[in-house]
Amino acid sequence: MSNDLIMVGPGKADSDASAIRANRPIPPQCGVYYYEVLIKSNGQQGYIGIGACNANVALDRLPGWEPLSWGYHGDDGNGFEGCGNGRPFGPVFTTGDVIGCGINFRDMTLFYTKNGIYLGVAFRNLKGPLYPTVGMRTSGEIVEANFGQREFIFNIEEYVKDEKVEAWQSLEDSLQKEDASKNQAGILSQNLSKLVLSYMIHHGYSESARQFASDLAPQSSNQKGHGTHGSSEFDCASMVQDTERRKEIRKTILSGDIDRALIMLEESYPGITTSNEDMLLQLRCRKFVEMVSSASSPLRALDNQARAKDSKVSTFSEDVEMQDQHETGVSDSATMDLDFKPVEIDSTAAGGTPQLEGLGLLKDAIQYGQFLQEQYKHSRRASVKTMLIDAFSVLAYSDTDSISGPGHFGSKAVSREKVASTVNLAILASQHLPTTAPLETVYRQTNVALSELTRQGVGEAAFFDLNYDLQ
Repeated sequence: MSNDLIMVGPGKADSDASAIRANRPIPPQCGVYYYEVLIKSNGQQGYIGIGACNANVALDRLPGWEPLSWGYHGDDGNGFEGCGNGRPFGPVFTTGDVIGCGINFRDMTLFYTKNGIYLGVAFRNLKGPLYPTVGMRTSGEIVEANFGQREFIFNIEEYVKDEKVEAWQSLEDSLQKEDASKNQAGILSQNLSKLVLSYMIHHGYSESARQFASDLAPQSSNQKGHGTHGSSEFDCASMVQDTERRKEIRKTILSGDIDRALIMLEESYPGITTSNEDMLLQLRCRKFVEMVSSASSPLRALDNQARAKDSKVSTFSEDVEMQDQHETGVSDSATMDLDFKPVEIDSTAAGGTPQLEGLGLLKDAIQYGQFLQEQYKHSRRASVKTMLIDAFSVLAYSDTDSISGPGHFGSKAVSREKVASTVNLAILASQHLPTTAPLETVYRQTNVALSELTRQGVGEAAFFDLNYDLQ
């Protein structure tokens, strides 16, 4: 539809009328569709109609005069719905007025505005597909349509916001009515509370979960006799205790103390490290990265100092070993891995490379890396080889801090966050608990359902955007 429409001709009979409609239907997925028409000239009589119609409506009649056509006319202010007999709706409009026409796909209504003022709903139970349409009849009538290329006079954003609030309220009311109709007062509320509680427990919010469960206990007790099981529904002391253990293990991994995390895992969940090979490999690779990272800092500092003083290699080695003695168990912790046994390094490597004695923490890291290589050399899984290669690649960098910042050095596959997440999921699986919080599953399923409804043209679904509305 072009912006400017001009009517020429006598316009003395209904047959002189003509209309024009957009060449594409309005997508219900938009939720609310709105456009405005500026009356640039009222012409001789101002027989101008603005509204919506279906694709098969004849264009030799004003909007609203034919079935599946709806229109608001400027000469008398009447609304026409599928016939030539109108009914009073709003004020007349003339030159200089801006008439807005909006379709609300939530309840399939058509509303109008005049000069930015909301006039109300004119028609209900619209049937689609719908097209914007404007019609004129007498000579000299000129209108200009605005489909959003300019700012609207009416605050359509505020209207849409209010409709979204009403949509959410309507959904809540319908759920409560459904709950009440089944004589299960409070069941919906309790189920939602349990979802929230399980989310807190799943993600380690132990203190919040304990307080939330405490607040729910009296409510649960009051529901006895209504089909519930009383306060036992919210007896989550053991689950909160397990959450705190998982939280402490995660904290230990994020601090870089992998050996301590391995000990904690075996103490709290015996056999979990040996039964989950992928988790153990990630932990071991992360341990290697931590060892290299710990060794690189003192080595780099001493190397710079040695270069400045032009000291001998022997002095440099002694300083490194002294530094090693002040480390808080990193060297000793290399033996924490029960399967690990230090590998003897030849005094000289091929090609006459000097021995690695005196490298302190770096020597421990190299020995542990050789152990990993030996442990997994027969594995045919590409993921295992990739993870080992990524972990071993840290030896190629002289400045570990420049890669990804302190505390996060190393491949993304064995980053502290990634390893901590893997361990948490492994613990949940070992306890026969869902690896995804039920509330997150409900959220994802709801998102998919809304997307499918919107794709199929259900206009009401467009008013719910979980990613935005629940922020």
